[in-house]
Amino acid sequence: PLQGKEALGNPVSNTIANNMHLPVIWGNPLLQGVDVGVFVAVLAAVAFWAIMHRSTLGYEVRAVGHNPTAAQGAGISVARNYIVTMAICGVFAGLAAGIDVLGWEFQVSSADITTSQVGFLGIAVALLGRNTALGTVFAALLFGALETGTSAGNLTTTSLNPELAPQLTLI
Repeated sequence: PLQGKEALGNPVSNTIANNMHLPVIWGNPLLQGVDVGVFVAVLAAVAFWAIMHRSTLGYEVRAVGHNPTAAQGAGISVARNYIVTMAICGVFAGLAAGIDVLGWEFQVSSADITTSQVGFLGIAVALLGRNTALGTVFAALLFGALETGTSAGNLTTTSLNPELAPQLTLI
């Protein structure tokens, strides 16, 4: 399925039709302007906060996360909560991937992002955001600005060596 017509050696899907792209609300669409995916991300963060702090499901998930033995002793199904937590995380990860594909990449390619880097950055963002919805939003904005701002295409050789900058950001 990931055999586009342009790059047979690199697994890549066909480009998504133009009428399926997320509309850009600010900036130049050719230079990755801000699209409506920003609002979807903010709504997802609010929904995550509401689920985790204003529902019995969130209470159970937090209880299992803090102490599974005590939660089981209180009658909360630990195994069920592990599965529900993974399902919720999968929904949010799929939503983020859909926004990324429909808002900028317009295709699925195995060479776009290193998989190990995504996991590392996700853990760092969650830790910096102190595992809160609002903190994670701000930490993700910081990491996104660092990643984008230090890419080789956004730096001049007089400010910083473009080959060194991404390594400094990773550190």
